[in-house]
Amino acid sequence: MKIIYDHKIFWSQKYGGISRYFVNLFKNLDNLDINYKVIAPFYKNNFLKREIKKEKIVGTHLNNVFPKTSFLLSLYNNFYFNYSIKKIKPDIIHTTYYNKSIYNDKTPLVTTVYDLIHEKKIVAGSKYNLVKKDVLDKSDQIICISKKTQEDLIEIYGISNDKISVIYLGSDHLIDNINIPNNITQKPFLIFIGSRKKYKNFSLLLKCISLSEKIKKEFDLVVFGGEKINNKEKMYINELKLNPMKIYFENGDDIKLSNLLKRSTCFIFPSLQEGFGLPILESMRSQCPVFCSNIDVFKEIAAESAEYFNPSDIDEMKHKLENLVFSTSRLENLKKLGYERSLKFTWQECAKKTLEVYKKL
Repeated sequence: MKIIYDHKIFWSQKYGGISRYFVNLFKNLDNLDINYKVIAPFYKNNFLKREIKKEKIVGTHLNNVFPKTSFLLSLYNNFYFNYSIKKIKPDIIHTTYYNKSIYNDKTPLVTTVYDLIHEKKIVAGSKYNLVKKDVLDKSDQIICISKKTQEDLIEIYGISNDKISVIYLGSDHLIDNINIPNNITQKPFLIFIGSRKKYKNFSLLLKCISLSEKIKKEFDLVVFGGEKINNKEKMYINELKLNPMKIYFENGDDIKLSNLLKRSTCFIFPSLQEGFGLPILESMRSQCPVFCSNIDVFKEIAAESAEYFNPSDIDEMKHKLENLVFSTSRLENLKKLGYERSLKFTWQECAKKTLEVYKKL
């Protein structure tokens, strides 16, 4: 069986949850001795560059892209991918992110759906993302990363359930046996991971902390990954007067993330919508207690292994956060429950179930 993957997500993400998903899928397909290629003539993704064998990638990694060349390079990526379909004649094509530029009528197409957040925000009567709808209609099989995403996909796009497979992501990509010194802060700290934009609800976390003198006094906050802090965020942080708490904006690799999670008092995830929530698994695997909003998909993933709060009730959030971070017994119990829960999610199982989808086609 010959499988090819396109460049789409590896061109748009240097780091990110979706590219992390595919790179871990590739590594486990290697273990199963599957014949695949990633056709990415030009790509920016560092996971792909660092973790996948060079012979599996058709393409060149670019650290920086010259201004005004991105569009032309993207066009070339699309052209070369379609050329490769004719040359390689694969048994399966798996698009990494809704690639509408694939011109192919014969080879089975697999698409992974991560969330329907954008569609759920669009006003009634125009729910469709037309690009996404076109790719979904062309797809022979669709992989959803949670049951909640599957439900949303059926409701919004009317996709037949027979065309969908739910395959969870894994938790075992973080390196858990390496320790590096923590030179960020000597105080106990809370951690937030990933993008802070819009529905990620980072401002709610800051507001919650500002209301608790106990938390501000005893803890710092580490913000890992995501965008560089902007002037609007700086102004908001100053307005909230979070002293004596200090906020550290950090970036780095999986080793740094794993070590921060091990040392953190808890991971806080106030997001209003998600398709899965990979940082929850990363935290539980690293034995870091999880404090997250009570949305359906988080309950699907974490079950009884997290402390939940209503993201619409900041007083409840503050009260529950204080009760958690100052309770040694509750923190230890969540560490134990979370770690045991995380063992149910492996990249090996993700790869095996994905391979079953390919074989079905």
